[in-house]
Amino acid sequence: MLNNAESQDSGDLWIDWLLKGRHSEKNMRYMRHSQAQVESYADRVLQQAKLQQNYTMVDVGAGEGLVSFKAIDQIGPTLRVILTDISQPLLRHAEKLANERGIASQCTFLQCSAHQLQAIASESVDVVITRAALAYVEDKQTSFQEFFRILKPGGRISLGEPVFRDDAIMASVMRTLMESQVAAAGSPDPFTRLTHIWRSSQFPDTQQKIAENALTNYTERDFVQWAMACGFKDIHMELHIDIKPSFIDWDTFLEISPHPYAQSLQAIMNEKFTAEERLLFEQVMKPIIESDSSTSNYRVAYLSAQK
Repeated sequence: MLNNAESQDSGDLWIDWLLKGRHSEKNMRYMRHSQAQVESYADRVLQQAKLQQNYTMVDVGAGEGLVSFKAIDQIGPTLRVILTDISQPLLRHAEKLANERGIASQCTFLQCSAHQLQAIASESVDVVITRAALAYVEDKQTSFQEFFRILKPGGRISLGEPVFRDDAIMASVMRTLMESQVAAAGSPDPFTRLTHIWRSSQFPDTQQKIAENALTNYTERDFVQWAMACGFKDIHMELHIDIKPSFIDWDTFLEISPHPYAQSLQAIMNEKFTAEERLLFEQVMKPIIESDSSTSNYRVAYLSAQK
């Protein structure tokens, strides 16, 4: 639960999603499953970072500080960490956690975007890491240039970023299916139309919209190209696709959203469905979501490279 200070920050989409919208406290099994998945992302990013004693690390889009705090736990008191985030409420939350852990003296907190790191001197840090940060940045190429600038010669980047293009393609497929039904029968199947409303409310559903949206206009190969263009070497890219049991129930499925910009399904249904449409959609979707064969799909691109 949020404390009083954090409650005052409610309305900041980043802290609202990270602390509440990403998972539901009503379903502890799903919450543990979700948190374990996020922990695995952080562990993979740190493994590729190859941190050492007396390093300075920049955690870009640090959020609640998960990766930074894990790094300090691994390396100890000689590691200095600079946590950046576009959200001041999230930085306050991370600083509070750092104080509770007794590691605030090792941390510096900077409010800035991933492509605007002017407060960090050139060639001053040993490692730059991101975990689900660049996905939301419009100018990813400039972010890579900034990473290269602030790294010392021989410094490393280690990135773990979600790849959302498949979600947008699914929204586009639903649009195409609906349009084909209209062409054939004069109107779409009601459930197809409702599914398209849901999908297209969370992800772009045309090729033009996909190309214009920072969340969906890239693949893992673009990260490689951006790193190469900046002069990084020893570039290694891995795309991890994990399909796992979802452990989710219908009420939890209604509450969560796939990213900070997306409405929850509950909000979409309340705003865009009639009462009859909500009933129809639940009658079809709830058994699917709660079946033993229901899965969660995770697509994450991990890139490491050296200056």
